[in-house]
Amino acid sequence: MKTQSPTVEDELARRKRQEQLALPESLGEFVREQAALYGDRIAAVWFERGISMTYGQIDSVASRLADSLVRRGIRKGCHVALMLKNAPEFPVTWIALGRIGAVMVPVNTAYTNDEMRFVLEDSDAQYLVIDAEYLPRLSDAPALPRLIAWERVIDVGESGHPVRWQALVDTGDAAFVPVSPVTRNDLLSLQYTSGTTGFPKGCMLSHDYWMIHCHGAARHRRGPEGGIENVLIWAPFFYMDPMWQFQENLRSHLCGARVQRRRCSALAQQPQVEGGQGVKAPASSP
Repeated sequence: MKTQSPTVEDELARRKRQEQLALPESLGEFVREQAALYGDRIAAVWFERGISMTYGQIDSVASRLADSLVRRGIRKGCHVALMLKNAPEFPVTWIALGRIGAVMVPVNTAYTNDEMRFVLEDSDAQYLVIDAEYLPRLSDAPALPRLIAWERVIDVGESGHPVRWQALVDTGDAAFVPVSPVTRNDLLSLQYTSGTTGFPKGCMLSHDYWMIHCHGAARHRRGPEGGIENVLIWAPFFYMDPMWQFQENLRSHLCGARVQRRRCSALAQQPQVEGGQGVKAPASSP
């Protein structure tokens, strides 16, 4: 006697097929593989800042950042919060943390001081990567969140804070090798819910979760004939949709992220713009 509808049976069969796919072991490995295949192809475009990045540049900048973050004490298992705009620093930092084996905690940029403090403390965040615009929320608070210290706050922008994201990239080594191996079952992110009826709750998402999600999405949305050239990523990166969409686009060899305030669109075949504010075009070798 059947107890499941055909729809449920089909979905369970699909999930089983997805879980049996030969996928990269981690986010860092995935990006490295894509960079080896499509190194000079444009991967992302942030049009308001006049920045584009190739697959190879994303891989290199993430490794440089990972190297500097380890030198600042971040290790596998460390919880690192990101309170950033839709900018290159967000996905690049996520990849860098994944390459180390650290855990990324995205923080809603619209949070009040109390909401921000709750997530930083509930997630056991030990480090915070924050846009300069949001630093006053931290400095104006009566006290720093429980595990945060100013030397573990990394500034994205020009606030005068001594620990700057761009400086970490500039001084890092692109030949970074993680101290500890990163595996598919390791935690990659703590994704907090919207908190509609109360304070948000953190969802524990592994490397394997993100690999299955992005590869499945890429296979599903491209279809048997492909043909997708432009992909819009419209939501803030601290939501999970833009994160897997960014991965999906890297997997589909299509993405070019364009940013307008909090909205980000992905458009392939855009001209590359060297330099620009914030993320500098990285050199080909350290």
